[in-house]
Parts: sequence; C-alpha cells; structure tokens
Amino acid sequence: MFKIVLISLFIVLFFNIKAQTINYSYIQKEIKSTFPEIDFSNKLLVVSVWNSAESISREINKEINRTYDLYKAAKFKGGLKGIVFVSISSDSNEMQYSICMKKDANNYQYSICDFKSFSQNSKLYNMGLIPTFNNLTFNNNGELIYQNLHVDQIFKSFNALLTR
Repeated sequence: MFKIVLISLFIVLFFNIKAQTINYSYIQKEIKSTFPEIDFSNKLLVVSVWNSAESISREINKEINRTYDLYKAAKFKGGLKGIVFVSISSDSNEMQYSICMKKDANNYQYSICDFKSFSQNSKLYNMGLIPTFNNLTFNNNGELIYQNLHVDQIFKSFNALLTR
C-alpha cells in the first residue's frame, strides 16, 4: 500500500512540475499576437507580470522599467543588442489599473492587460505566469536567464550582463 501511495505522489509531483514549466515559445507567440511589430532577434526579452493591488510587484515592475530605460540599446554578453520589455498586468479593475499607471508614471513600450485577472481564459494564465507574479528574462535562444528578481537585484543583474 505504501508503495502505491508513494508512486502516486511522484506521478502527481511530476505532472505538477511539468505543468509549471515556463514555455518561451508560447510566451513569445502570445506577445507577438498582441504586438506583431516586436523584433525579438538578438535581444533579451524581459517579461514583468504585476498587479496594481500588489505593492511588491508594482515596485519590481517600476525598477524593471527604469532598468529598461537605461539598457534598452545596450550591448550584452553573447552579442545581444538591447532589451524588449513587455509589462503584463493581471488587473481585473480597469480604473484601478489606469490610476496606478498614472501614479507610477509608467511609460511602457509594450503593455498587456486583458482585465481577466486570474481566470482560466486569461492569456496570462495560459502563459504559465499566473497565479504567481513573475519577472522573467530570456536570451534570444529562449533560455531563462533570470526569474523572480527582487527589487534590489534587478539593476545589478542586468549590469552583470553588459559587455565591458
């Protein structure tokens, strides 16, 4: 009996871990469907998922935006030139989102908010970025470089990727 329970537990854990894998191709495809003009080639892709009601995710998002402004055309290790920054809000309240955008002086190049929040139909949910708030950085090969950087790590992390 113990063996059956143990095997069942491993199977459940395996599928849980597999389900939480971040799929770069899917994320890129969904972003491209909203912004067909984006050119991902030879650039870092930075995706920030945030919510106006979450102060920590807002702070992280603001810091990524500041870092993007500094490094958007920088040369990074591996021959990468620049950053594509996509801000994704999981807000369900359009008014609260608008107030937050003005208050935080967010001026994103690419911003997505479908106002479905955590629903199963949301693009965010399907991208594997919800229910947790994430910030992800991919290289041009789709390899995850950074995930869930804290506010104090963002600038240092991108600075470390610069060519000298």
